[in-house]
Amino acid sequence: MVLPMFPKSQITYFVTILFFVLQLTQTLSQFHYFGYYCDETIGNYTKKSDYKTNLNLLLPKLTDQASESHFDNHTVGEGIDKTYGLYLCRGDLNDQQCHDCIDAAVLSASEKCPVEKSVIVWYEECMVRYSNQSIFEIEDETLLTYSWSTPNVTEPEKFQTVFGEAVDTVIDQAAYNESNKGYATAEEQITLFQTVYVMGICTPDIIGNLCERCLRVALSSMAGCCGTARVNQQMYLPSCWLRYDNAPFLLDSNQGFPPESSPDSHSSSFDSPPSEDSPPTPSDITIMNDVLQLELAIIDTILKHDTNTTQPDLFDMNNPLIQKCHNIFGLNQ
Repeated sequence: MVLPMFPKSQITYFVTILFFVLQLTQTLSQFHYFGYYCDETIGNYTKKSDYKTNLNLLLPKLTDQASESHFDNHTVGEGIDKTYGLYLCRGDLNDQQCHDCIDAAVLSASEKCPVEKSVIVWYEECMVRYSNQSIFEIEDETLLTYSWSTPNVTEPEKFQTVFGEAVDTVIDQAAYNESNKGYATAEEQITLFQTVYVMGICTPDIIGNLCERCLRVALSSMAGCCGTARVNQQMYLPSCWLRYDNAPFLLDSNQGFPPESSPDSHSSSFDSPPSEDSPPTPSDITIMNDVLQLELAIIDTILKHDTNTTQPDLFDMNNPLIQKCHNIFGLNQ
């Protein structure tokens, strides 16, 4: 998303920002943020560095390509400042939804990891990843983010049997059916009133044995972190995702986006596959709060605006809300 520059003292500048803020609010609200990772071990970049210049060229390429395909990767630059980026969308999204989700993920990456060279942002529907090192055709299981429900299923033994068959089918279809491009789903009835819905997805550049390995790691991590009889669980790794639920969660084009996970759920992020003793570290997102504050402030200023008076608070470019907006849209970079 590119925001054009206007004279900073003119009301049209803020009307234009408001338009983009409203558009951003609508985009972010469609998708369910899940987690992020800023790799602080690789190093940071500065706003005027060649790496930042390359990143500014890379991210729009990913967003634009997402309107045509559900997975792609790109590089920009050469040498130590070369940037590698990829994105992945869930198979049930259409092209426009994929584009909008990647757009939201790119904005979240800039907010959550403003100077780190290696970043991953997961939404339930998509993922964006970039680095100064090659991330293509590599099965990465070094970190993950996940969530699980508090309630357990009512018939755990029967659930495990049915779920085990369904997840084996999903892993096999995602890994070895090339026409699926790394994406597979299944649903199986457990009782007359209970069904389990399963989804597995790998980045298409690792389909085959590496995809199966990644999804098996996700499956074993579910048991390691959260038990084997939860109502729903999600495991998101850099190279694959695995999810199941007792309610449909895939997109129904006739009904719009399904609701996010049950309120009786928990989420955590770890640098390695979790164990039962791993302490949870909740993740959250602040972009929506910043956007809404800015939105209200701009509306208030526009309503009160008088051409014969000044509005020093909002019209001051040192205003924290304006600086926040510039940071979100990359206007200072």
